[in-house]
Amino acid sequence: MKFSCRLPVLAQKPDFNYTGGFVTFPGGTYQEDPNGGLLNVGDGEIDTQAQPKLRAYGGQPFYDLAMQRWVPANPGQTSPDGRSYAYLEPSFGGPEAAINLVTVSTGTVRTFKIAVGDQVGDFDGRYAYVVGQGVWRMDTTTGAINQLSLERSTIIVRAGNLWVGRVNPADPSPPRVSPGYAPQGGQVVDSMAEVSLSSGRETTWIYRPGKEVFLFGLDGAGHPVVSISNGPDFNVSRGTVLVLMSPGDSGTQISDGAVSLNHMQADGSRLWFGSDRGIYLWTAAGGLQKVFASTQPVAPGGYCV
Repeated sequence: MKFSCRLPVLAQKPDFNYTGGFVTFPGGTYQEDPNGGLLNVGDGEIDTQAQPKLRAYGGQPFYDLAMQRWVPANPGQTSPDGRSYAYLEPSFGGPEAAINLVTVSTGTVRTFKIAVGDQVGDFDGRYAYVVGQGVWRMDTTTGAINQLSLERSTIIVRAGNLWVGRVNPADPSPPRVSPGYAPQGGQVVDSMAEVSLSSGRETTWIYRPGKEVFLFGLDGAGHPVVSISNGPDFNVSRGTVLVLMSPGDSGTQISDGAVSLNHMQADGSRLWFGSDRGIYLWTAAGGLQKVFASTQPVAPGGYCV
């Protein structure tokens, strides 16, 4: 496969800190970013070493191309123009948590107290969509918040739709959580559904009796990419990975589980995956290919441009 671009990658160290860098193709050469250090300071908080210092809780750091720096939040928690991001700061036993709106260029933080939700599932630049035991929308210009849905196990919010994990009541042997396992959305699910916020209409995209269905994310066209793993010790990174083109279809196989894939980055028609051994690239024409080898866990951290 021949292509020319520079891919941001995130390397995880044994102390759970991160280092950002770039892999340049076609040669596959790696260069560490001297401003790419991110520190895991505990309780899920990640801080940047570069100034102005930025922080967030529970996010997967990525390279903000518009601002040309690493950000400690998820891409979905970042505004479309890359200038700001929103994250939920836990209450740590107090009565309220907080939604923090951060300006990337200055590190300036505006804080809104909130008594609901577990994390920011999406941020469109004005509205932060908070998910947990329901879904709420907070206006970051006024602080006004209203509940949009009672849905639990919401994983992400995209384009006015929720992606929700389900356990089908018809499953004769529903998947169960093993001790010490922290499943996506708080429970092991055998189905993945899309729910419209405007109409409430629900569409089940996939159901696999007795298996765990894990949502890696959405591809560039908004199609779900899922991992299907077997119990009793579910291992989504070793599951069969599929991209689903329409609800109920059998899916296009990305991986049979022989390769342990983790974090996914959609990039137009390309899908990048991280692993303990390097970076993998999947395209419909070329299939899954290892494009960068590593001796430590690495993950894609943004678009390859």
